[in-house]
Amino acid sequence: MAAGQVLYDTAAVVVAGACCFAAGSAAQRVKLPQITGYLVAGILAGPYGSRLISAPLLSALQPVESACLAVIAMAAGAELHLGELQRTRRQVLCITAAVIAASWAAVAVATEAVASSLPFMALRPRAEQLVIASLAGTLACARSPASAIAVLRETEGQGPYCSLVMAVVVVKDVLVFVMFATNLEVASSVMHRASSGGLAHLAHPAVSLAMSATLGVAGGALAGALLGPPPRALRLTATVTARLRGVVLVLVAAAVFAVAEAVAAEPLLACVTVGLVVANRKAEGGRGGEVPEDLAPAQAAIMPLVNPTFFGLVGCSVRVGALLGGAWVATVVAVVRGAAVWGGSWVGCKAGASDPVLSRRLWQGMITQAGIAMGLAKGVAARFPVWGPDFATLMIGVVLINMLAGPSLFRGAIVAVGEAKRRTARTHHEASSDMEPRVIPKGRPQLKVHSTPDVALTVLPGSAPVSPAVAKATAS
Repeated sequence: MAAGQVLYDTAAVVVAGACCFAAGSAAQRVKLPQITGYLVAGILAGPYGSRLISAPLLSALQPVESACLAVIAMAAGAELHLGELQRTRRQVLCITAAVIAASWAAVAVATEAVASSLPFMALRPRAEQLVIASLAGTLACARSPASAIAVLRETEGQGPYCSLVMAVVVVKDVLVFVMFATNLEVASSVMHRASSGGLAHLAHPAVSLAMSATLGVAGGALAGALLGPPPRALRLTATVTARLRGVVLVLVAAAVFAVAEAVAAEPLLACVTVGLVVANRKAEGGRGGEVPEDLAPAQAAIMPLVNPTFFGLVGCSVRVGALLGGAWVATVVAVVRGAAVWGGSWVGCKAGASDPVLSRRLWQGMITQAGIAMGLAKGVAARFPVWGPDFATLMIGVVLINMLAGPSLFRGAIVAVGEAKRRTARTHHEASSDMEPRVIPKGRPQLKVHSTPDVALTVLPGSAPVSPAVAKATAS
């Protein structure tokens, strides 16, 4: 009987995986994000749909989902290149701070205001409602770098506006992981305050964050060492080398995630730190400011599998009844977030002395959400199994709204400020699904973009990978 169950579960996973890939392709053909297809396929296959993937099987697949989430977090950290922030440091910091503050405060207040309409919040003590609202505000701060890159590729956007948007998006998403880890620790302290106390209770969040950073630095150093050139005697092709390095990244990220969980640290923050360390180490034989050219191909090699696996599993865990029942709340939260992003962008541009033309349009590049926000929502569900799944379902609804509305807003802004070099019939969603680099036509600086679920690296021919913001600025 046990052998028969194993055989059935294996077949179910294979069939569900094939359906996710097919649904992603179908979504692309009808001009929707591939992520949407993965989620829908997961919902239909999961315990709240056809039950092809049963609840016990979904629980058994939790380590796989954690490994995918670890890779996404690591890739987000790898997008931040510290040496490239000097030129626009004041603008980036002012806008990032203003957008984060406005988004967090507005969404937290809105979530608290509708708490009585949310079953998982209504009967909870006031203090617990406040920390849940704070978590919602934190998730509202997340953006989608890969979505932004896809729009830039589609329009061949180049110029100060595109560069500024990408710089803010990347810095903001890395800071969101720090905020999220802090919020989780505070929430844990509030939810479990009856079982602990004293100075140890108060110091636990700081200790956890410190352990997370330490684990991340150690994991980044290990990954950097393992990403070195393979022995020449093996005579591996570039494709094989990239895939092997991709496997190394997955193993290191998954190991750091597991260790962080075991020692009560924050696994997502630890994985972000891994990516940050790997991306900012010296290139082989290069100067300190160069970015290692082994990272982008390795990421591109693993993401086509990470994407459908993670988002398919996310879909399996979505509680369809709660998603439909909370649709109006998700809409309200999405609208409030959009207004807050607009206000925060305006204030940040004023404080950073940005060009008035850019100030009026910057908010349009800050709306889209995707994998990072969904990953954070899943992190809440895993940490707080009583109310976390319903919270995650609500936030996934918000993310879906922003994922559908954001790309068109960003595309329109690029055209309006005059930085769109090409208008094309290809949609953002088609562009975002490409895993092969696209080369800009002759006579213009050639850029290649490698996309990951929420991260993208832009490569100038004959040079090391650099961030999209710097590459666009160089090309312009």
